[in-house]
Amino acid sequence: MKEKRTAKGGKLAGRTKADILHHVTKSLADWKKIPVEDITRDMCSAKFTELSAKGETQVNCAFRYLRALLNYAREAYCPSGIPILLEKPVSVISGKKMLQPNKAKNGRIPIEKIGPVWNFMKEKNNSDAVQDIGKAGANILIMLMLTGARWSEAAELSSENIN
Repeated sequence: MKEKRTAKGGKLAGRTKADILHHVTKSLADWKKIPVEDITRDMCSAKFTELSAKGETQVNCAFRYLRALLNYAREAYCPSGIPILLEKPVSVISGKKMLQPNKAKNGRIPIEKIGPVWNFMKEKNNSDAVQDIGKAGANILIMLMLTGARWSEAAELSSENIN
């Protein structure tokens, strides 16, 4: 994928690029050969309904990325000063109030179990029976518990960034 810049001129994060590629190549794969100017409101509405029915939990995200890509195409490609997209076909999703409700993740350790989890991780970290990879995993979980960082944030850290 070509290096893209955000509206503020910054580069897209690696995770964002990976998410866009996932949705373009998986969720919207059957649209791969359709010219962007041929994507209609009806197509967007039908595809959104189809993905929602399959239990696609990322359907809102897929259509946010599609909207961003189509908006870019609309602004970037204007032969003779006329945009190739005369309308914004993805707007039908919000217009018809089709968006899936966001279900907040609750991946928290219950407060009454923090102590036992902490002790378990410390035991694993100090045990001679646990391999180094297991100890590293225990240390990462301890760091996540102490900082509140996300797994993806911790996974991107290098050793020189950790004290």
